[in-house]
Amino acid sequence: MIRTFLTVLIFLIISPLLDPALAQDKGSEYYKGTVNAVIEEAEYYDEALDLDNIYQELKVLIKTETGEKLIDITVGDEYQYNQVRYKVGDKVLVQGSSSSDTGSDLMYSIHDFDRSRPLLILLLGFVVLTLLISKTSGLQSFLGLIISIFAVFGLIIPGILKGYDPILISILVGIFLIPTTFYISHGFSRKSTLAVIGTVISLLITGIIGSLSVKSSYLTGQGLEESFFLQTQSEQNINIANLIIGGIIISLIGILDDVTISQVSIVEQLKDTNREISPSELFRRAMTVGRDHISSITNTLILTYSGASIPILLIFSLSNTTFSEVVNLEIVAVEIVRTLVGSIGLLLAIPITTLIATRSFAKR
Repeated sequence: MIRTFLTVLIFLIISPLLDPALAQDKGSEYYKGTVNAVIEEAEYYDEALDLDNIYQELKVLIKTETGEKLIDITVGDEYQYNQVRYKVGDKVLVQGSSSSDTGSDLMYSIHDFDRSRPLLILLLGFVVLTLLISKTSGLQSFLGLIISIFAVFGLIIPGILKGYDPILISILVGIFLIPTTFYISHGFSRKSTLAVIGTVISLLITGIIGSLSVKSSYLTGQGLEESFFLQTQSEQNINIANLIIGGIIISLIGILDDVTISQVSIVEQLKDTNREISPSELFRRAMTVGRDHISSITNTLILTYSGASIPILLIFSLSNTTFSEVVNLEIVAVEIVRTLVGSIGLLLAIPITTLIATRSFAKR
């Protein structure tokens, strides 16, 4: 789970640091900049939107490929709504959009704040704490992290952009990623091998359940915010619903790592404590601990997905929409499927891994 979080975090931090001119959108360029001066500022009530609007005229110093450039940017005018009050020294991301057919002239606007520095500090703090506390195992974890980053951004994303099914490619990459990262993090041992087998089986079952759930629920992903952007920016017809399930599969690898390794360790310790214990009793005792693990992690998983959906649910609550109408909307149904498929995969991993470990250690 930590590895999955760090993979995304590192990508978000590194990508804007690679070049002053950031990843290019069609017809747009992005730059890192600093608010140099606030020339004019006013706050007024927008009758059309029934909201307060903040108007500012700013001088922003941006970094381009040829050097620094001071530009004028206006926010909160009659063409745009703004509730952010920028001040001198603020780090921002500036979007330059073509204003002519030739594309030689650019119109500049503030896209968002530049958050790379605080994110980088947060990441470095995590790295330092990990190395101080975990030491050698921390280094192994970071090696596994590098491989995970390669798997996501070197295999999964290019594969999806080439038109491969997101669920299929996520499962295939997961089958490669699981043994690689498990053996790096936990060493070459029977425990690691059993955990790998349990995780791969659980992942395959989760992929099948996810695919069937998407089809039976008639999910297309067209109601999602990301759908329009991906369909217009990509040359391939990306299946958004399958993309969501593929994301669940990859994110589950990090969670299943903790669960499956823990279950195998429990079985191993129970067997070492009592050599005469029967396979059925060994399985029963290990599952007793596994159920506690299931309760805590499943609750965490559900709260994580539910928490991300709170803004959407608030919007529907304010619109007096009935519960039946809400759950049948695709934007909500996708979140429900994502939560339940992920939880089912997690639930299945416990007994599957415990059974595999029990059969293996019972022969010892």
